[in-house]
Amino acid sequence: MNPKVTKELIESKIKDVEIVTHISRSGQILRWAVITMENGFAVTGNPSCAVDPMNDDITMGSAIAIENAKANIWALEGYLLKNKMQTH
Repeated sequence: MNPKVTKELIESKIKDVEIVTHISRSGQILRWAVITMENGFAVTGNPSCAVDPMNDDITMGSAIAIENAKANIWALEGYLLKNKMQTH
């Protein structure tokens, strides 16, 4: 069986998720997810942001921010796996 990065692997390594919210001077609401991995390394992604602040939805914005941060974890885990495969 070939080793691979999976959603389950990523989820198993997540220790904590924080949502950081910022309101810009123009009134837009931006949310970043700060995901802390089991080893203490923190990962963020691009923020979520509603085009119109009146349409801001905290649940949807938080979910998008989390998915954006997880996209960066995929890349990091892929790099780690490739290193492990090269050394064996």
